[in-house]
Amino acid sequence: MTAGRNDKKLSSEELVEVLISALRKDQYIIRVGDTKALYVVSRFFPKIAFGLVNPKASYKVLES
Repeated sequence: MTAGRNDKKLSSEELVEVLISALRKDQYIIRVGDTKALYVVSRFFPKIAFGLVNPKASYKVLES
C-alpha cells in the first residue's frame, strides 16, 4: 500500500504497539502518528484539515 510513496510511513509494528498500549489503558479513541496533530487542526481549522486530507483533485468527487 505504501510502495512508491515518499511521505511518512507508519510500520505495522508501531501501530500495533500503540493500539495494544491504549487498549490496556481503556482508551478507545486512539490517534496514531500524525492523526494527533490533524485532530487538533480539524477542531480549530476544519477547512485546513479537509485540505490536508483531501487533495484538490478530489474536491469535485467529494462535493457531488
